[in-house]
Amino acid sequence: MFSEALSRIVERLDQALKARLLHSYALIGGFAMSTWGVVRATQDIDLAVALGTSEPQTLAAHLAATYEPRGQDDPLRGVFRLSLKCEGQEVPVQLIILPSQLTAIALNKVETLDVLGCSVPVAN
Repeated sequence: MFSEALSRIVERLDQALKARLLHSYALIGGFAMSTWGVVRATQDIDLAVALGTSEPQTLAAHLAATYEPRGQDDPLRGVFRLSLKCEGQEVPVQLIILPSQLTAIALNKVETLDVLGCSVPVAN
């Protein structure tokens, strides 16, 4: 179930990269931690995204996601939320826009690794 969901969201994000709706992305959260050997239970797929100059609503439409901008007091700039139905179950996916300083840290050291049979950029 998670393998199919991860493959589908990575395919959509790669299309967004080619269409210049997105500057970069990387897997974060529980699946990223597990990739680096720190086992952590998770029920969703989390990715950090850097938009570049595109508008969040354009990426949201491309991904069939909802976009929730965050306030100035929130450490996140915004979150895209979507759910992918895989093997009869819904898999929640969150794409997180970090503040620019955290984006530089999170997406500066990224390695493309095999995660659940899918080649994915993973925050290191």
